[in-house]
Amino acid sequence: MFKNIFAAEKEETKFVPKKYVIFNVETFNTWFNDKDNGAIYAHSGIFLRMDKLSTKQIEDYLLKCHNVMVSDFDFSEDIQKFYKEILTDWRNKIMFNNIFTTKFDSSEDIERFQKEILNSVNWVGGRREQVSNMRKDEKRFVKSDFVEFAKENREKYSIVDNGDDLLVSNWYLDDLVADYIKTIKH
Repeated sequence: MFKNIFAAEKEETKFVPKKYVIFNVETFNTWFNDKDNGAIYAHSGIFLRMDKLSTKQIEDYLLKCHNVMVSDFDFSEDIQKFYKEILTDWRNKIMFNNIFTTKFDSSEDIERFQKEILNSVNWVGGRREQVSNMRKDEKRFVKSDFVEFAKENREKYSIVDNGDDLLVSNWYLDDLVADYIKTIKH
């Protein structure tokens, strides 16, 4: 009823997150791989799958890792920039770690060196087999045969061992596929 005129009114300060803290790629990656992150679509099973990364995962990360509601802040440009930073980091992790000593800092740098990007022989074989089956090619592309062909011709196409997989550069990929297709029998 009576207002104490001597008590200073406290203004409530609004929490403003530090962008350098919340938009940190390494923190995002750690959260993404944490089995207890509370996310539905962010888990170690799809880590480094650039085709699976989305801004929704970033929004989920902001909420579940930093308790930041995207609707409370104007982060649209920051989220797009962060998305690109994550993609660049993931590309570096996939294609350049333990293969090249050069670290690329932007998508433009990566595209400039596109000819040096290495492709998974298993992945290429699997995708080509899917397409061949969908098209009902007369001469079907078979992943296992393609992988075996690549193993037998690793020197010719400068193929690199990578654990259970083989890697071939974009420079040789088209020739590898074309030469394998020549070997397919009905």
